[in-house]
Amino acid sequence: MSRDRPSRVRWSVRIAVLFALSVTAAVVAPAIGATRGTGPTAAMGREDEEAGPRLFAANLFVQMIASEVLERDGDAVSVGVVDEGGVPFGAVRQRGATEPPLTPTTPFRIASISKTVTAAAVLRLVDQGSLALDDRPVPALLERRGLGCSMSGISEIRVRDLLAHTSGFDSGREWFFDEVVDDPGELVGRFCARDLRSTPGGSYRYSNFNYLLLGWLIEDLTGMSYAQAVDSSILEPNHLTSFRFRTSSARQPGEPGYYVDPGSNYMELLGAAGAWSASSTDLARFARILVSSEVGRGALSPGMWATMKSPARLASGGRVWEYGLGVRLFSGGSWGHTGSIESIKALMIAFPDGASVAVLIDGEQPERTDDLIDIVSEAWWMTHYVGVVIPIPPT
Repeated sequence: MSRDRPSRVRWSVRIAVLFALSVTAAVVAPAIGATRGTGPTAAMGREDEEAGPRLFAANLFVQMIASEVLERDGDAVSVGVVDEGGVPFGAVRQRGATEPPLTPTTPFRIASISKTVTAAAVLRLVDQGSLALDDRPVPALLERRGLGCSMSGISEIRVRDLLAHTSGFDSGREWFFDEVVDDPGELVGRFCARDLRSTPGGSYRYSNFNYLLLGWLIEDLTGMSYAQAVDSSILEPNHLTSFRFRTSSARQPGEPGYYVDPGSNYMELLGAAGAWSASSTDLARFARILVSSEVGRGALSPGMWATMKSPARLASGGRVWEYGLGVRLFSGGSWGHTGSIESIKALMIAFPDGASVAVLIDGEQPERTDDLIDIVSEAWWMTHYVGVVIPIPPT
């Protein structure tokens, strides 16, 4: 992240909050390594002279995020950090108690951040030569499932168009969330009853349907279920053990107390577009693993990682961010993805300084996940850059 001051930082309020929270963090930080439950825990220790300040800054960052989120009627927030030195850190803050207690290893639903997981699995298959980004697989995907589609232009949709949301498919949001659609077959029928909104590759339009199809593509190429294929190619080799593929909208035992609208079946329909759960620390580590691809130590080849992070088309509506292949590209060189379903708010973001952060919320606020990007970016800047001008304990 740039050291330049974010344009929306409210200086007087932020600095006052930073000073107040630093006092609390100074008291808490020395005992961090031994705390349990909903307190902050260092996921991995590193015995060097920078460990104390880094742990202090991470704890202060969590305090700032929690103060923003829980004051906005949130029930719980889980924060995972992998700092620029590669040291992971996780913490949970919540209102009241739950059974079992939430911890930094508790999986939260990550909603549309699942798209980055799916994109990584698809691009790994491209790296392995199992398909090409310019392949046009959609008609065959549907035919193999006995689903016909006479939509004009569908045979021109490439793999890269599905990844970049430039396929031309409508968003179909109402069919995933607002109307009860019985199964994916009915969902396909509804999409195919409409014309493409634009020529494939022509313009950006976000649609969960793109990633539902990519999940089917992964299954057809690997001969495994989508979840098994992702686990074997991305999750297991990188020891991301908290990831769970949930195919039921109902709250599962051990999950945070999400609000679920009666009759919802969005998780059953979203699949590869939004049905993963993960701990915040594992999600921050997943971002770090993608970044490591740049130097040949991650999930993808360096060239494929560069392709994933290259903008495909400017997002609609004049927004300042762009979209690559399964990742959002934010201002200042940061990248990541957001997610939102009912009371779920999620953000995974990687900063140019090498750090990655995941924030997972059970709560209605902030209403827009783009606001969460601002909250997290400003808190990171305040605790890791402004923090150098206030007294921070060295150990």
